[in-house]
Amino acid sequence: MMRQVIFAAALFAAGCGRDPDFACDIVQTQGGVTSHGCSEIQELDDSLDGQTAGLCSQLHGTLVDSCSSDGDLGTCSATQGGITIDNHFYSDGGLTGALAEEACKLIQGTWTPS
Repeated sequence: MMRQVIFAAALFAAGCGRDPDFACDIVQTQGGVTSHGCSEIQELDDSLDGQTAGLCSQLHGTLVDSCSSDGDLGTCSATQGGITIDNHFYSDGGLTGALAEEACKLIQGTWTPS
Protein backbone atom coordinates (compact mmCIF):
# COMPACT_ATOMS: atom_id res chain seq x y z
CA MET A 1 0.00 0.00 0.00
CA MET A 2 2.85 2.39 0.79
CA ARG A 3 4.10 2.16 -2.80
CA GLN A 4 0.73 3.35 -4.12
CA VAL A 5 0.64 6.21 -1.60
CA ILE A 6 4.17 7.33 -2.51
CA PHE A 7 3.27 7.17 -6.20
CA ALA A 8 0.18 9.26 -5.55
CA ALA A 9 2.15 11.74 -3.43
CA ALA A 10 4.63 12.28 -6.20
CA LEU A 11 1.88 13.03 -8.70
CA PHE A 12 -0.82 14.91 -6.83
CA ALA A 13 -0.52 18.69 -6.62
CA ALA A 14 -2.64 21.22 -4.74
CA GLY A 15 -2.78 24.82 -3.51
CA CYS A 16 -4.76 26.19 -0.60
CA GLY A 17 -6.78 29.33 -0.05
CA ARG A 18 -7.94 30.28 -3.55
CA ASP A 19 -9.17 28.74 -6.77
CA PRO A 20 -6.38 26.80 -8.48
CA ASP A 21 -5.17 27.19 -12.04
CA PHE A 22 -5.25 23.39 -12.36
CA ALA A 23 -6.93 20.63 -10.35
CA CYS A 24 -7.03 16.87 -10.97
CA ASP A 25 -8.94 14.34 -8.86
CA ILE A 26 -7.43 10.85 -9.06
CA VAL A 27 -8.63 7.52 -7.69
CA GLN A 28 -6.24 4.62 -8.29
CA THR A 29 -6.54 0.94 -7.47
CA GLN A 30 -3.43 -1.22 -7.61
CA GLY A 31 -3.11 -4.67 -6.13
CA GLY A 32 -6.55 -4.36 -4.55
CA VAL A 33 -5.59 -1.15 -2.73
CA THR A 34 -7.40 2.08 -3.55
CA SER A 35 -5.90 5.52 -3.02
CA HIS A 36 -7.62 8.85 -3.62
CA GLY A 37 -5.97 12.22 -3.96
CA CYS A 38 -6.55 15.53 -5.62
CA SER A 39 -4.06 17.90 -7.15
CA GLU A 40 -4.20 21.65 -7.51
CA ILE A 41 -1.51 23.98 -8.86
CA GLN A 42 -1.51 27.72 -8.24
CA GLU A 43 -0.01 30.18 -10.71
CA LEU A 44 0.60 27.57 -13.39
CA ASP A 45 2.47 28.88 -16.42
CA ASP A 46 0.08 28.87 -19.40
CA SER A 47 2.63 26.90 -21.43
CA LEU A 48 2.21 23.95 -19.04
CA ASP A 49 -1.60 23.74 -19.19
CA GLY A 50 -1.63 21.06 -21.88
CA GLN A 51 1.04 18.97 -20.18
CA THR A 52 -0.71 18.94 -16.81
CA ALA A 53 -4.10 18.17 -18.38
CA GLY A 54 -2.42 15.35 -20.32
CA LEU A 55 -0.85 13.96 -17.15
CA CYS A 56 -4.22 14.04 -15.40
CA SER A 57 -5.77 12.14 -18.31
CA GLN A 58 -2.95 9.55 -18.36
CA LEU A 59 -3.56 8.90 -14.67
CA HIS A 60 -7.27 8.39 -15.39
CA GLY A 61 -7.99 11.48 -13.32
CA THR A 62 -10.78 13.99 -13.68
CA LEU A 63 -10.17 17.71 -14.15
CA VAL A 64 -12.09 19.61 -11.46
CA ASP A 65 -12.48 23.27 -10.49
CA SER A 66 -10.92 22.65 -7.07
CA CYS A 67 -10.31 19.79 -4.64
CA SER A 68 -13.02 18.78 -2.20
CA SER A 69 -12.55 19.00 1.55
CA ASP A 70 -14.86 15.98 2.13
CA GLY A 71 -12.82 13.19 3.74
CA ASP A 72 -9.58 15.18 3.38
CA LEU A 73 -6.95 13.69 5.72
CA GLY A 74 -4.47 16.48 5.08
CA THR A 75 -2.23 18.17 2.57
CA CYS A 76 1.37 17.52 1.59
CA SER A 77 3.11 20.64 0.24
CA ALA A 78 6.25 20.23 -1.83
CA THR A 79 8.07 22.26 -4.45
CA GLN A 80 9.11 20.51 -7.65
CA GLY A 81 10.65 22.30 -10.60
CA GLY A 82 9.82 25.68 -9.09
CA ILE A 83 6.11 24.80 -8.78
CA THR A 84 4.58 24.39 -5.33
CA ILE A 85 2.64 21.16 -5.10
CA ASP A 86 0.11 20.50 -2.33
CA ASN A 87 -1.19 16.93 -2.30
CA HIS A 88 -4.64 16.30 -0.79
CA PHE A 89 -5.15 12.77 0.54
CA TYR A 90 -8.60 11.31 1.26
CA SER A 91 -9.77 8.66 3.69
CA ASP A 92 -11.84 6.62 1.23
CA GLY A 93 -10.01 3.45 0.25
CA GLY A 94 -8.68 2.95 3.77
CA LEU A 95 -5.79 5.43 3.71
CA THR A 96 -4.83 6.84 7.12
CA GLY A 97 -3.39 10.22 8.00
CA ALA A 98 -0.26 8.56 9.41
CA LEU A 99 0.41 6.71 6.15
CA ALA A 100 -0.19 9.84 4.07
CA GLU A 101 2.15 11.82 6.34
CA GLU A 102 4.86 9.16 5.95
CA ALA A 103 4.54 9.31 2.14
CA CYS A 104 4.76 13.10 2.32
CA LYS A 105 8.03 12.92 4.22
CA LEU A 106 9.47 10.58 1.58
CA ILE A 107 9.01 13.26 -1.09
CA GLN A 108 10.39 15.90 1.31
CA GLY A 109 7.05 17.63 1.66
CA THR A 110 5.45 19.43 4.58
CA TRP A 111 2.41 17.66 6.04
CA THR A 112 -0.59 19.64 7.32
CA PRO A 113 -3.37 17.49 8.78
CA SER A 114 -6.98 18.50 8.20
